[in-house]
Amino acid sequence: MDYGRELLRRQLTELSRNPPEGVSVGLGDDENIFHWEIMLVGPPDTLYEGRFTFPRAP
Repeated sequence: MDYGRELLRRQLTELSRNPPEGVSVGLGDDENIFHWEIMLVGPPDTLYEGRFTFPRAP
């Protein structure tokens, strides 16, 4: 396994165990460490309160 894949795997594990408040992280494809799915929940007292955001990047 190359360094990049191992680094992403460790980061995903850490984020899954200790996610920041309002953040959910997982793999979009269990076979592809480069395809993450992220959900952000808007914090209270902001314009984004109660909104769910699914960031997209190429």
